Amino acid sequence: MSVLVTGGAGFIGSHTCVELLNSGREVVVYDNLSNSSKKSLERVMQITGKKLKFYEGDILDRARLEEVFAAEDIDSVIHFAGLKAVGESVVKPLEYYHNNITGTLILMDVMRNHGVKKIVFSSSATVYGKPAFVPITEECPKGEITNPYGQTKSMLEQILIDYAKADEEFAVVILRYFNPIGAHESGLIGENPKGIPNNLMPYITQVAVGKREKLSIFGDDYDTPDGTGVRDYIHVVDLAKGHICALDHIEERSGTYIYNLGTGKGVSVLELVHAFEEANDIKIPYVIAPRRSGDIDCNYADASLAKKEIGFEATKTIVDMCRDSYRWQTMNPNGYEDEKPEVTLVVMAAGIGSRYGGGIKQLEKVGPNGEVLMDYSIRDAKAAGFNKVLFVIRHDIYDEFMEVIGNRISKFIDVDYAFQEIDDLPDGFTTSKDRLKPWGTGHAILACKGKIKGAFAIINADDYYGKEAYVKLYDFLSKQPSVIKDGRGEKLNICMAGFKLGNTLSDNGAVTRGVCMLNDDDILLGVKETSGIVKTAYGAAVKDDNGLKPIDTNSPVSMNMWGVPAAFVDVLESEFKLFLSKLDKDDIKSEFLLPVIIDNLVKSGRAVVTCLKTSDKWFGVTYKEDKQSVVDAIRELVAK
Repeated sequence: MSVLVTGGAGFIGSHTCVELLNSGREVVVYDNLSNSSKKSLERVMQITGKKLKFYEGDILDRARLEEVFAAEDIDSVIHFAGLKAVGESVVKPLEYYHNNITGTLILMDVMRNHGVKKIVFSSSATVYGKPAFVPITEECPKGEITNPYGQTKSMLEQILIDYAKADEEFAVVILRYFNPIGAHESGLIGENPKGIPNNLMPYITQVAVGKREKLSIFGDDYDTPDGTGVRDYIHVVDLAKGHICALDHIEERSGTYIYNLGTGKGVSVLELVHAFEEANDIKIPYVIAPRRSGDIDCNYADASLAKKEIGFEATKTIVDMCRDSYRWQTMNPNGYEDEKPEVTLVVMAAGIGSRYGGGIKQLEKVGPNGEVLMDYSIRDAKAAGFNKVLFVIRHDIYDEFMEVIGNRISKFIDVDYAFQEIDDLPDGFTTSKDRLKPWGTGHAILACKGKIKGAFAIINADDYYGKEAYVKLYDFLSKQPSVIKDGRGEKLNICMAGFKLGNTLSDNGAVTRGVCMLNDDDILLGVKETSGIVKTAYGAAVKDDNGLKPIDTNSPVSMNMWGVPAAFVDVLESEFKLFLSKLDKDDIKSEFLLPVIIDNLVKSGRAVVTCLKTSDKWFGVTYKEDKQSVVDAIRELVAK
């Protein structure tokens, strides 16, 4: 007889598979791998020296579940599968209710069809909301739940309870987890979040290995000894063993059983950070940030009922949790990925400043030690995961560029150069002797042909975009497919950083911005180039012959920060030839511009552009007078 583990390739699921195999059970894993990796299961078998069976499938796929139950001799289920990001659930409630509740109903119906009467359900202490008392016993009433993820857990608990009442042979154990952290002591399996971690410990470990700059602690004014929130952290291996205890308990029983799985000890965020530092002899830089909505002062378990009835007791310490978490992260800096994909940052630095005073404005020194804006951009990009920088410059500025920035940057990241020259044109085309400037940003990217292997991001050298945008672009470029297929063929999968208009304005004059039109999924529908935008006492307005017309400062705008697949260069090549073929022979000013090119690709159905919204402030030197405000802003960021 086998145990079916839905979501068994995930963080808690993989550790539970280890304990199931070690207990002598046969294990069948069912997982759609949307937030996990099959490699975790390979490592489970490596740890235990035993085999398990794996089926890729979704809990919403009834036919696939029927196939698995028909093929395997399943007598019990441990149900982990489901969407689990609290923040995402607020944005996508229908998806969470549909996936978690409908999926579980389908699973239970298939179980009923095959006579499977035992289930252990992965629930959460979030069902207690703001608890009526602490420590929390199972008798604590459910509180107000502030997010759809928590609601799905609470609703599914009730569905399982009701079903067990209706079927006297049915047995369900509902396990309410508190805060699982840690990793297997081998360092082979652990928590592998995709993108920016939602949980505290993986964020700490990513700071520890340099993937994140610092930790944000949300609030230090709670009613706790040190002002930070207190939680019950439990080692994931202890938690996994709790599932074995639960299965053993219902082997010869029916009915409903509900247990808290925690240590019964509250640990504050600061205590956890300091314990991590001491256990691993490393400093974790952190800042105190504002409270998050919905967070409570204190939340920890009374786990005595689980000890009394099913023999469960957590034995691992906070030090164990911190050491094991760090071991996993250092052994697997990229999680289950063998190596990071090559994601390049292309920095367009060939232009010569024309808006103030002449000179190569990209090399203006704005930092306290002579840094230029590119220093900060590239460090932010590297911290986000980018592993190569490609500078697009001109041959005549190469020596100065190397002296001011190139030599320094090459000490900490792989650097290459492409050269944009005015006469670099396809065969059959020539440049007018009267043309003074290169052919624009699209032409700059064409200069990169042959130097880029994978996806890449594009930025202006004289702009500072903030850290969040690089994290979001890297996450998109490293994980999303390069093309999207639909009934009308393949489309390039492109992303862009969308800044709030109010975070991009100059104090010293009007600016032009590409105001983005988006659908409800933040897919770009078009860009409206809007000139004459100025700051006002009430926000912003568009200045024209008729005066000032207010404009929403929260409007998303493009600041020429794009993320594109490698195939984009090939598309540019054909588009550039078309652009040149339509030019009047006397036209010496027209430019081949990225926003126009991408807008045309979207409107012709050849690309899909996702707007990755960021709340960071954009800095740039539009006017000569802007330089001092940029210097002041950069120094303020450095001081933080």
